[in-house]
Amino acid sequence: MVNHQQEDPIKTNPEKSDENHFSLKKKGFSVLYLPAIIIAVITISLLVILVFGNSLRWNNIDSEPQTRQLHKLDFTSEEAAFDETYSYLPLASEEPSIYPAQGFGWSLIGSGIKILIPDYEGDLSFDFAFGAFNLLAYETTESSNVNYEAISYSLQAEPISSKNMTDVTNNDTCNIAFQEESIAYVEVRFKNPITTINNQDTTGYLYLHSISVTEVR
Repeated sequence: MVNHQQEDPIKTNPEKSDENHFSLKKKGFSVLYLPAIIIAVITISLLVILVFGNSLRWNNIDSEPQTRQLHKLDFTSEEAAFDETYSYLPLASEEPSIYPAQGFGWSLIGSGIKILIPDYEGDLSFDFAFGAFNLLAYETTESSNVNYEAISYSLQAEPISSKNMTDVTNNDTCNIAFQEESIAYVEVRFKNPITTINNQDTTGYLYLHSISVTEVR
């Protein structure tokens, strides 16, 4: 009698069992540490964004001009007066006329203001704020739209460069800038009368409210 012994279709394979066990351990490891990996990636991404954003912000700050006001004279204040920094350059020997709230009545053609410049870096920016117009007839044959001329000087009193303020009218604000180095002072002269107010022909002068000098780097 022949015995036909059937083989068990399911046999235990030690090597395959170890592989399955290792695979399950890997999957368990991945599931366990996946949240931590995600958090780490998000944290690193946020740090990169912050660093990149700050870099852009500082680059923008560096690209913007840096300003520093050197000095200012407000002629409309009660205590307004010329001093060592802002001195009046008379046409003859006249005294300057300064009125509270109105400002400096800059009426004499050829008179000026000398502005001393302290140590600075970069460019110099001058802002002139004018006020009301005052009617006054002048004996002059010259016709020019240059109302005020500013000349910069070195410490040796040598002229460096000049700027003009043209077609100035009442309540106007004028800005001029000098890019040169080693400017010791600037003289601003009243060159020609104001001839147009509110698109009407006239002749006269303006009150000067204030002068401010700013360093621009």
